[in-house]
Amino acid sequence: MKKFFYIVPIVVAFGIYSVAFNNFFVFDDFIWIHRARTLTQNWSQMFYSEGIYFDPLVYLMFLADSLIAGPDSRWYHAMDLLIHAVNSLLVYRFVNLLSGDEKAGLYGSVLFASSFAIADAVLWPSSRVDLVSVMFSLGTLTLFLKYLRGENSRFLWLACLLFVLALGAKGTPVVVPFILLWFVYAEQKPGDKYLSVAPFGLLVLLYFTLLKIAPNQGVTSFTPGLHLNLRNFSLSLDALFIPERYLEVLNPAITAIVLAVPVIALGLMNFTSESSTRLRRTGVVILAVSLLPVLVLKDFKLATVENPINLLSSPSHRVYLASIGVALIGGGVLRSLEILIKRYSLKGGALATTIILFGVICFNAIEVRERDLLWEGEGDGIRLRLLELLNYRNRIVEDGYVGLSNFPGSRGFLNPMIKAYFNLNKITTEQVQHVGMTFDPEKLKRAERSSFFVMGNDLKLYDLSDQVKNLLLLCRQASLNQARPEYINEINKLTAQINNNIDEILQNNP
Repeated sequence: MKKFFYIVPIVVAFGIYSVAFNNFFVFDDFIWIHRARTLTQNWSQMFYSEGIYFDPLVYLMFLADSLIAGPDSRWYHAMDLLIHAVNSLLVYRFVNLLSGDEKAGLYGSVLFASSFAIADAVLWPSSRVDLVSVMFSLGTLTLFLKYLRGENSRFLWLACLLFVLALGAKGTPVVVPFILLWFVYAEQKPGDKYLSVAPFGLLVLLYFTLLKIAPNQGVTSFTPGLHLNLRNFSLSLDALFIPERYLEVLNPAITAIVLAVPVIALGLMNFTSESSTRLRRTGVVILAVSLLPVLVLKDFKLATVENPINLLSSPSHRVYLASIGVALIGGGVLRSLEILIKRYSLKGGALATTIILFGVICFNAIEVRERDLLWEGEGDGIRLRLLELLNYRNRIVEDGYVGLSNFPGSRGFLNPMIKAYFNLNKITTEQVQHVGMTFDPEKLKRAERSSFFVMGNDLKLYDLSDQVKNLLLLCRQASLNQARPEYINEINKLTAQINNNIDEILQNNP
């Protein structure tokens, strides 16, 4: 029976997170899709940094996805789910190696595979950076532990290679060397073994050096100044144990303290087997160390039904590595509980842990589905608006201008979305409530290639392109003939007419 344990976390991962297949792309997904489409035109862009992000490996993965499936969101979700399932298997192998207990490995990996806390990392294609970085981080931890126990230097250098790949997906693994130091201590190795962590420290220094000298695309997630964002740490710890929809009514700092006390206690307590104690203590270390990067990020926000845009700044897709620590703690606790109950009832221990684990899986499934409804709702809205835009494919042309009224989303997402789905290399989009006289040279030179759409409250798109094109042409004439006031009069009349049309469209829709 035990030889089939490894299948269980894989099945659980697919079972819990298969809800993602209904979801469309949202937010940064369109940026990645556009990058994949243009990467072969400029290979150097995959080495550009965006604040603290430096992820050339994920560029290549999105390129492969685009070559295989184009902009089919189902394929991207399938790949993310597959990576999460692989990570669940790696957690099982890692816990087995760490504790020598296959049941602890089963419990820990199932807790990780089903966790509601990491929903955003699995449900959002842009968060593949987290999935991939943790996949190689798990490989690094496993191989380094094998090196410590087997004295085979081959494992050390393979661990270094996997660590490079982890950093090539996201910067979060810069904390991994601290976990490796814990391994040396926990395995009671002589002092010279601490030097084996030095190559990983050098790789971290190299990573930050490359981050510093790489071309920067002007996006940053750092906190302003040098202060540490303790609120982020509190929210992240809270979100690992309590779903976000309940956290909004709790005080983050107090809740974090209440949670930290039993977590630390579980790490310090020494009951049942030594392997279970080591597992729980390692879990506490991984949990604490993996949350350190959130201290230098901008404020996290809790995503709710009322504010789904906060999915972008939620802690859920920043705690994927830390969730391994929670899984180790949970796996160790369940295994210890089983051993304790077995002292009084041979069958009672397995039955009790099975019931608890099944209950946790069901709870996680409900919470993941609730979280997925936010992503699904955002994706459905974007898909509907994109389909409306695609009906006017002939209006949106290369190096053109697209004006959008009452159209949700930011320019940072709309531009790459239009480029990717309309196969364009250059386009200018602008979100406006109403139009007016303009002498913007960039906009005026694109007058003949301009289009303008109003999104009605009935979610239908209304085309005012011809009117706005005439307005821009008049503005261009006025800029060239400033001594002729009749152009201004015509512009004012046409502006009023267009704005009245916009208001009528919005008022006539519920």
